[in-house]
Amino acid sequence: MEHRVPPLIQTAEVQEWIDLREIVPLPLSQDPDSVSWSLSPSGEFSISSVYQALCRLPVLPWLSPLWKAPMPLKIKIFVWQLLKDRL
Repeated sequence: MEHRVPPLIQTAEVQEWIDLREIVPLPLSQDPDSVSWSLSPSGEFSISSVYQALCRLPVLPWLSPLWKAPMPLKIKIFVWQLLKDRL
């Protein structure tokens, strides 16, 4: 029995990618890549910048009863994902 790995990209998708690259050219640079954290002015990661970004998220008061409900955390997270249409 021979096992074959299916191709990740079909021929039609390759052509679509080629067509897209002709429509929207991507400028490439010879400069080395760099990593930058967009949540801080310095571009460096910090717990403080994550915390500040999370604090700016809107509060959803209708979810408060869910988090206070006497049920396992994994069930609360499941219901939260269900309500946010993230399943």
